Amino acid sequence: MAAMAVRRRRNVLAQTLASRRLPEGVAEPGERVPDALAPEVMPFVRAADEIEPLNPRVAFLCRKYAYKKVQRMDPSSIQRGVRQFKTYMSLKLDQDDTHFLVNDAKEIQQFYKHYCDNLSRTSQRRNFDELARYYQVASALYEVLRDVTNNKVDSEVMKRAKMVEEKSGHFRSYRYNILPLSFPGSSEAVLELPEIKSAIDAIRNIYGLPKPHMSSIPREGKSIQDLLDWLSLAFGFQNSNVENQRENIVLLLANISTRTSGQEGFPLVDAVNDLGEKIFGNYESWCHYLHLSSRIMVNYDDALKKQQLMLLYIGLYLLIWGEASNVRFMPECLCYIFHHMAKHLNQMVEENYFQPPPGFEEEGSFLKVAIEPIYKVLQKESQRSKGGTAGHTQLGETMTT
Repeated sequence: MAAMAVRRRRNVLAQTLASRRLPEGVAEPGERVPDALAPEVMPFVRAADEIEPLNPRVAFLCRKYAYKKVQRMDPSSIQRGVRQFKTYMSLKLDQDDTHFLVNDAKEIQQFYKHYCDNLSRTSQRRNFDELARYYQVASALYEVLRDVTNNKVDSEVMKRAKMVEEKSGHFRSYRYNILPLSFPGSSEAVLELPEIKSAIDAIRNIYGLPKPHMSSIPREGKSIQDLLDWLSLAFGFQNSNVENQRENIVLLLANISTRTSGQEGFPLVDAVNDLGEKIFGNYESWCHYLHLSSRIMVNYDDALKKQQLMLLYIGLYLLIWGEASNVRFMPECLCYIFHHMAKHLNQMVEENYFQPPPGFEEEGSFLKVAIEPIYKVLQKESQRSKGGTAGHTQLGETMTT
């Protein structure tokens, strides 16, 4: 039974990751983008292939911009495959250009508005892979539009472009993530695994936590969906870090649940405690060495409350780690930061009053207020040590001056 379960999970994971492969969009060998230029040019070639059946003229403009971009990046055609790509694209553009006599700026702006309107209607169907491809095309199309119009974009186009920019963030890294947690309603098979469902439900339990003031909510109206969102508003973590650690926690809990699925009476709360013991082992040792009381306090009779608090501590520590840069190589420093932030977390929970620490009210403020000053000190120490070559005596004299 255990072997069958493992095979089933592997099949689900393979199915999920296989569905992330976007179509290459290059039907002819001559149109293949050189590898060195692919990250910058390929989005526009793919957009042209996607748009071709809908509007050949706009597809032509996308290919023209791709050619222009290659010419700007490698004007002398030095890199491998660039000359062949330019030759193919120039012939194709010359051939297609004879069929079109239209106002380019007007045409592409009208098509962009129509494409974005269709995209909004498609969003209601909640097809993750289809939406990801549409948003990629929309982003490439807007860059082409700005080039064609010399950045003279009408207000309706800018309004739609802003909407695309806000929503496309969920899809930029989706090929590299296993779980589309930032896209509610996705029907990907991996989200149907019971251990994944249980972990997601656990971090979405925000019942009983103090509610942020309206002034703490971002202007774009982002709602608090789970414990990571709550911590982000409380301590000013970056949204990208929150998304990464959200997936990290879910997968860590799911892995523990998978290993212990054969043990009867091992609920998710035990998996949460198991994860907490692994993460906070060094912190507990640090507290013991310095004769400090641990800030991890889960002295509640309610099992769900204990689970919620432990997940808050775990989320807080991982969010600190995610933005710590080279400071993460100083584990005692991470313990120190966590110790003081956990104290503030406990105060908010016990007093049922949401109040971020001074200076931590905006996104990215944790990095600016807590990490950057420490990092600058480390940078200065590294310069004083001359890359580790300065002697201890010389370094000591430099530090005392």
